[in-house]
Amino acid sequence: MKNNFQNDAMNAQEPINAQDEPMLLMSLALDGMLSPEEEANLHGLLAQDESLAVLWDEWQRMDSRFSNVGRVLPPIDFVQQFEVRLAAHDSRQLWWSNLFVIIGALVIWGGLLAGALFVGYSAYTNQAELMSDFVHSLIGFSASLMQWLRAFRIAMSTASSSPQTVGLAVGYVCAAAAALMWWIHFLRNSTQVIESQQVQG
Repeated sequence: MKNNFQNDAMNAQEPINAQDEPMLLMSLALDGMLSPEEEANLHGLLAQDESLAVLWDEWQRMDSRFSNVGRVLPPIDFVQQFEVRLAAHDSRQLWWSNLFVIIGALVIWGGLLAGALFVGYSAYTNQAELMSDFVHSLIGFSASLMQWLRAFRIAMSTASSSPQTVGLAVGYVCAAAAALMWWIHFLRNSTQVIESQQVQG
């Protein structure tokens, strides 16, 4: 069934153009595929057309040159050699990449270690001065904290002893609580309105 389809397709092809027939015959002649009738037809066309005969001579000379050159075939193990070279190239690239990463890591860690050693050496050589500054700073901070606590305690005791101050503080707390409750109620109503509009939309 497949052969029938191929034969039908070959029979359905358009006839060869008269201008293309000499080219086709010359091409088949170079490949040695002409029948005796076609070879006689080719010789008749060459005898009738001088320009075609000149073109046929050029084709024959070109074909002989190609035949004398011969075919250049790659070695049998060309693919294997290419794969080996490609693997070696990738291995070298990976080796250099790892080397750069190692060098970078050594430089970074070396710098950090050198910095730590420098800081440790500076702290060791200036230990007395650093400890003195640290103790003075700690004593000053403690004294300041004690002063702030004392001032806060005095302010609270003074405020609690005055009825006007206590009333003002209680009023402020009540006002702040009322404002906060109103704000929460407003946000809740706004959220409910937006949700109802989305449901209706």
